[in-house]
Amino acid sequence: MIKTFSSEQELEVFAKSLGESALKSLKSSSGPVVFELIGDVGAGKTTFTRALARGLGVTSPVTSPSFSVSNRYSFPLFSMKPESSSALIKSPSPNPEPSSASEKPLKAPSFGTLIHYDFYRLDDPGIMRFELEEALSDSSAVIVIEWGKDLSSLLPASRTKITFKILSEFERELEIIS
Repeated sequence: MIKTFSSEQELEVFAKSLGESALKSLKSSSGPVVFELIGDVGAGKTTFTRALARGLGVTSPVTSPSFSVSNRYSFPLFSMKPESSSALIKSPSPNPEPSSASEKPLKAPSFGTLIHYDFYRLDDPGIMRFELEEALSDSSAVIVIEWGKDLSSLLPASRTKITFKILSEFERELEIIS
């Protein structure tokens, strides 16, 4: 599929919706969800990743990992809501006698991780190969990889591959292969 965006805002809306879809996918299947981003410097890969992160529910600022190689961000998979479950979280009570009022069934919070890699500065993936392999075994991860050509043999066939093409200062064309 090929999509053309005439503004950064249009690209962000699209990427945020992909983040929301990735979150739903993590909740209903065994992840991880992997995006391989291909494109020249300034094509919009990090802008895309920031919006994808918002769609996942990441609240911390998302920055380019060009110098750090990878950045990790936590996002909630499920919110804490009362559940009818056998697992009970007991609140402390000054009364040593059991009290049903002090026991509240709650679903334990569950978090996912957005892992954003940028291998642009690496001539040889080296030890990052092992970190990526470990990340790919995390079923609650969304993994975004920029400049990952040397590691593409490690990536799952089920990844979403997005190629960014600069058409003009504000216009981008994305070829999306799922």
